[in-house]
Amino acid sequence: MVALRTGHRGTVDGPPLVKGERPLLTVRGTAGTTVVATGLAVYHLGPAPPRDWQRLGWEQIGLVHWDERGASLVLTGWTPDAPRLTVLAVPRNHPLVALARERVASTMLATTRVPVAGNGNATLTARRQPGTDRLLWRVRLGDGVPDDPLVRAEVEAAMARLRVELGRVARA
Repeated sequence: MVALRTGHRGTVDGPPLVKGERPLLTVRGTAGTTVVATGLAVYHLGPAPPRDWQRLGWEQIGLVHWDERGASLVLTGWTPDAPRLTVLAVPRNHPLVALARERVASTMLATTRVPVAGNGNATLTARRQPGTDRLLWRVRLGDGVPDDPLVRAEVEAAMARLRVELGRVARA
């Protein structure tokens, strides 16, 4: 755990970091939130009870956006286990925005469109989970492409070819 100073309130326990994980920066948000960014994830602690730390791995984030109107960093979830949106009220022009964009971009390995089901296509995206060799895959079927065993077999074959092209043996 990282000890975070909270001024007149003393010390608050930091997020439950994994072994070897180190904070890159800590932010006191404008709405009473606390955000800790590491090389593996972003952790945030909201102002309202329960004040539990929430972890969002960089590989779980699909889009990093600065909302000028709301003066917030908006993280859009990419994996099914990530929240659809995570909104972090942080000071304008804070380095966290650039850091989040860089860390998310560092997870992206490849996106390719492959032909399936005769005249249809599927888009495959491979991302690396920071700190591991684990690849995360996302498959988006084109309009009108059925989710059936034949298409699944074609997608699996395309994923196998992409793994070879990436030069990695990875767990799906």
